[in-house]
Parts: sequence; C-alpha cells; structure tokens
Amino acid sequence: MDLVSVIMPSFNSSKFIGETIESIIHQSHSNWELIIIDDGSEDNTVKIIQKFISNESRIKLIQRNINPKGAPTCRNIGIENSNGNYIIFLDSDDILANWCLESRLKHFKENKNCHFLVFQTLIFHSTLLDSKILWNKLKGDHDLERFSKSDNIWQTSSVIWKKEALIKLNYWDVSLKCWQDWELHLRALIRAFSYKKIDAIPDSFYRKPERPNENSISNQKNLSEYWNNVAYAVIKISNISPKNIKINLASIIFKHSMVLMVNKETFNGFKYITYLSKINLKYFFICFTHLLIKFIILKLVGIDSKLFNSRLLLSKDLIETNSTYLKVNLNERDFNELKSKISD
Repeated sequence: MDLVSVIMPSFNSSKFIGETIESIIHQSHSNWELIIIDDGSEDNTVKIIQKFISNESRIKLIQRNINPKGAPTCRNIGIENSNGNYIIFLDSDDILANWCLESRLKHFKENKNCHFLVFQTLIFHSTLLDSKILWNKLKGDHDLERFSKSDNIWQTSSVIWKKEALIKLNYWDVSLKCWQDWELHLRALIRAFSYKKIDAIPDSFYRKPERPNENSISNQKNLSEYWNNVAYAVIKISNISPKNIKINLASIIFKHSMVLMVNKETFNGFKYITYLSKINLKYFFICFTHLLIKFIILKLVGIDSKLFNSRLLLSKDLIETNSTYLKVNLNERDFNELKSKISD
C-alpha cells in the first residue's frame, strides 16, 4: 500500500488545525504520514498538535529551524523529511474528504506517467457545504495561458505530486511572500511536466472566511507592499516564460497599477508599472502612456466616465482575462452526490 505524505505548515492555527488533522486521521486510505512544520506559533497550536501525536504515531511535528519564515520554507522542510512517494500539501485550516487519498492514488495508478494530478476543490466559509462555489473550472485546455492571466485553475491542496517531480522542480521558491502556489504551478506547466485534471466531485475544501483574515498579506491596508511582492513573483516567472505568455504576465502588473491609482496611491501606481520594463519594454511604454492618460482623465472627469473605462491604447490581451476563478458553482446533482458521500 503506497505511503502518502501530507505536508502542512502551521502558524497560530489553533482555531482550525484540529479539524484539519481530523480530516487526515479519518482517511479511508490508512497508509499516510502527516508532517506538520510549525512556523513559530505563539498560540496553542503546538499543544493541540502534540495532543494528537500522543494518540497517533503517523503525525510528526517539526519546528522550522531555517530562514526565511513562511509556508514555502516549511513545505520544503516537509518534502525533505517525507517518506512517501506521493505528496499532498494542505493548509492548516483546510479539509480533505475522507476518500481523498484513496481516490487520488487510484487515479495515479491509472496515470503512472504523470508528474502530478489535479482534483476539484470546493470553497467553504465556516462549515463544509455552506457554499457551492468551486475554486475554478477544471475543464478546458490552455492551462498555461489561464494561469499566466492569474486565472488560477487549481489550489495548493488540489494537487497530488510525485515526490520525485517536486525535487526535479527544485521545490518551492522560499523568496516569495505571496503567490507561491501560482508560481510553483506555472513553473511546472512551463517546464512541461506531465499531468492530468480529474474533474470529479470535489475531494478537498478550501476555507475562505466571509470576513478576510486581517493578518493575510493580501489584506494589508498598504496595497503597494502586497503588489510589490506580486510583481516580484510575476517577474521571476516571466524570466522563464515563452514570449506569448509574457503579455499575460504584463497585464497582471498593469491592472494592479490601475488599482493603486484608483485607490489614490498615484505615485505607487506609476512606480509599480515600471516593473513592466523588466518583462518587455514595448509593453512598458504602452502601458505607462495609457496610465498617464487615465490619470489625466481621472482628475478631469472622474472614475465613472466612459472615457476612463475605455481601452485607449491597450490591446484586448492586456486588459481581459475572462477569469472564472471563484465564479463557478458546483451543479446541483454533483452537490447532492457530494453531500450524500460526506454524510455516509
């Protein structure tokens, strides 16, 4: 029976980590190890984990002992200390369905040449099935293009990896403060790793509180700090991207510079768009000119004018993503099947 390593970073996770650990303990596939890497928690997280460990030898706790701080470092420590040939990354407030490991291994036996497999994820707010929103739609092609437009098709725990693939991919990028999973998945797509999407009913559940986490880097009042970190991730990916993908990456930076300007951070908006010069000088000059015209229009006639919302100098590719991220609902039939399966 194949061993699956579930790797979980934790930081001040006392509110939800018990429920997350329980979802692993109740797996129908019993040959697993749960490796929890604590990132310096200051609440009761470690005590809760130790209580589980006293009754369950398959759970291991490791304290992060190298820098930098953050989930990517913790996940890399987990990979290095894992014994399984297959790896799933799970955040400390998310949930796996009790058939998740068994089902994913079954699909891997049918797709032995794949480096990783992708499964569907359902959003929940406080209790399972209190939402019908899917992470995204899995069907369709052009995954590289969709990811490069920040239409994130799958989430961290949606994937089961072969350990050897993660080593070949050179682990998580510990220099990134945000968008780490986006960067990892894009890197795998750009390097043409073999994978398959299994569009079945969801087997993982992503907790998205209706009130955002105040400690999240993406919810900081200083938007420029967050998006500077985003730009760093985008530029790193652009350095290994084919030319046709670079325009999509450029659009991410342009849109964020527009948001900064609309949020009255004009200086930061113009400063932010200079990141485009590191991707493509042509895009930089076009977008900078467009942003300057937008700024003048904003001052003269306001944000609600048709002129402000027009495309002006930009091509369609630089402003439209057609993203379905967090915009697709699980259909009623599959939702009822999932509800029945969970209650069994």
